[in-house]
Amino acid sequence: MRTNSSRRAGKIQMPEPVALPEDVLTQMMIRRLDRSGSLSSLPFEAVDGLNLVISPRSDAPAAGVLLALARSHGARQFFHAATLGPDCRDPEVFLWRLLSDLRRQLEFSDPVPAGLAAMQDSLPNWLARAAALGGLSIAIQDAHELTRDGLTADFDWLPDWLPQGVAVLISAPPGPASEQFRERSAAVFTLPADSAAWESGWNLPETLLQSDAAGQWLELLWLSRAGLEIDDLATLTQAPLTGLDPESPGLLFDGQRIALASAKARDAVARRRLGDHGRRQMLHMKLAEFFTDQSRVDSLESACWHWAAAGRPDKVEETLTNPILMKAMVQPRSAFEALRHWRLLKGSEPMEEALELACSVSDQSSEAILGAAHIFSVGAARQAPVRWLQRAVERAEVENNRPALVRALQRLSAHASISPDDAREMLGRALDIVRKADVIDHTLLASLHHDLACFFETDGRNEDARDQYALAIQCMEAAVGVDSPRLIAWLNNLAAANKAAGDLRAASETLSRSLKLAREHLGSRHPTTAVCCDQLAGIAYMNGRYDNAEPMYREALEITEKAFGAHHPATAACLGNLGSTLDARRNFREAEQCHRRALTILMSAHGQNHEDTASCMHNLAVVLESLGNSTEAERLYRTALETWNEVAGEKSPAFATTLLNLAGVLRDRGAWGEAEALYRSDIELWRELLGADHPHTLGALTELARLYVDGGKPEMAEPLLAHLVERTEARSGRTGTAYLEVVALLAGIQLGSVHHDEARELIREALAASDDTLNMLSAPIQKLRKLMAQFDESAPATRH
Repeated sequence: MRTNSSRRAGKIQMPEPVALPEDVLTQMMIRRLDRSGSLSSLPFEAVDGLNLVISPRSDAPAAGVLLALARSHGARQFFHAATLGPDCRDPEVFLWRLLSDLRRQLEFSDPVPAGLAAMQDSLPNWLARAAALGGLSIAIQDAHELTRDGLTADFDWLPDWLPQGVAVLISAPPGPASEQFRERSAAVFTLPADSAAWESGWNLPETLLQSDAAGQWLELLWLSRAGLEIDDLATLTQAPLTGLDPESPGLLFDGQRIALASAKARDAVARRRLGDHGRRQMLHMKLAEFFTDQSRVDSLESACWHWAAAGRPDKVEETLTNPILMKAMVQPRSAFEALRHWRLLKGSEPMEEALELACSVSDQSSEAILGAAHIFSVGAARQAPVRWLQRAVERAEVENNRPALVRALQRLSAHASISPDDAREMLGRALDIVRKADVIDHTLLASLHHDLACFFETDGRNEDARDQYALAIQCMEAAVGVDSPRLIAWLNNLAAANKAAGDLRAASETLSRSLKLAREHLGSRHPTTAVCCDQLAGIAYMNGRYDNAEPMYREALEITEKAFGAHHPATAACLGNLGSTLDARRNFREAEQCHRRALTILMSAHGQNHEDTASCMHNLAVVLESLGNSTEAERLYRTALETWNEVAGEKSPAFATTLLNLAGVLRDRGAWGEAEALYRSDIELWRELLGADHPHTLGALTELARLYVDGGKPEMAEPLLAHLVERTEARSGRTGTAYLEVVALLAGIQLGSVHHDEARELIREALAASDDTLNMLSAPIQKLRKLMAQFDESAPATRH
């Protein structure tokens, strides 16, 4: 159970993150726009949702308008210019910049996911969280230029639903691209065609384009990813920049770095000076060699980029295995940059071969090996070879690098090839090292206790696991305080362990604290608040406190629907939970509405062959049974069985559960023969999956006995029920619901028989066991009391 691991104001200054080169370039553009003084007034204002700005002539006016709209919207802002630099068109770069900036501004603890698809999947949740914490404006200049293949516009980054408080402002020229955006826009603005004054400051002067002295500098600026430092330009050209005024129109300048200011400036340089692709390749190689010689992380990343642009995969691989860069790959930005290059080198196999050689170097540092292990596990989506981690431990010990040793032990302990005993020993050693440090890293201690808890859970040592989760929380409290929302994920882990151990009271208390923190610090619109409501409601449901569960499930649904929209799978999940609670409260009509709506969402999102769809069909069928609609219930059960067979297989608990319910429908409508065959199949399936004495197996046997009772075959039911009385008592005692149900069934068929007195004594013992307990008010006990009254009223003369 590892953590996979949790204000509108006036004018807010645009934050200045510097993570990727594109961030540097963007900040230079924003400062230039601010200096132009043209962002003060607008004839329109942004609204929540998608805002389309149709820009007939130039990218620069659109950028200024987008920034002004974002600032006037009064929320946190993020800006991206899709044509500003060579990698700005990549949707993956755009999304990584956006999520990294959200993580920084809103202090999210979860890492930015790796890969375009994962980032797209995470974006709705991150936007919902941003909306709950005061809102956000996302401005994207030339959004139609975002593309993966360089040819087709990519709109997949844009979520289907934008929560209240989030404004996405995009610019696009008139034509097909803007029309596609128009269909989804909450507001559309058209800029006037006359923008000559704007354009004059963003286009390169003709005299500069024709200057031989400035030409070589312009070429290098075009080839660069985010401009170049003045000193680097001078070194590369071996000439002072006397012919290039950094303040010239068409250039961006921040006092040290120069870059081309617009797409038109880039196009002009490409047309005039870089039509020869051979020259482009030569200059990329020159830049790559220049940055390689500097031996810094940022310069090596630039070298890698230029080697890739020059078509030199051998040099890309060589640079990626430089120890300086390998060591940095544990950092999010460097990992992101490296993964983009490894993918171009055709995936995980060449990456593993190259990193294997690098890790095998005799004096390779432990931190470089750990960087290699990290980047491989993220890029290949599987664990790094265990020998790398063992090597990292050895090298850290030789180097006396205690922080690296702790990280290496922690990663090695989680490897699939390491035995639980060895893993616990490694984590214990890591804990000792951290505790003895001059300055204790409480967050790291919490992480180690969490990992230990996971191992104890795997071994079934629930009490030890709970102790470790509690220690992890204490460490986090020392790190962030007792009232921090960052505790929520840790508290939820402990609650899950309490739930697994059967301590529902402790689980409820822990989740109540989580919910209190969420409401106080994140607010009533935050997805985490919805999760806490949902989990606490789940404990109430398990306790049979359906009246407590229902309002919390309703709150979770309300938050989730506003955050993700009415047609999102998360909304379907909340509807399903509420529907099951309403079913338990016998509000069958509303329960049916919830499940039908959930099923519509899931069929649209996933189709029939998905486990969530099958589960929803099953739950709807349960409600329909209660409403007397056995025909549709049977159809849904059969369809769900087909889906379970596809997604989980016939030998799965989900298949067995639906099979049992289908048998029940057939029994209730009198199809005794088919029902009996299904019950017998289900019993054998549970025996194979979980064993002969598992509660699910005994439950299926009980239903078969009920079939015999209802079908007028007491001679077949009685020996089966006698067996079940013995087995359920052994499993759950005389107060267990399963035991009470089989006692009632057995006593019912023995009433007035030669076993009358034995059955009466069985009921008496069951009732006595529940005296002075909360169980004495339960439905099975009330049923047994009624049976006892029938036994007392039965005269001996009627027995036979």
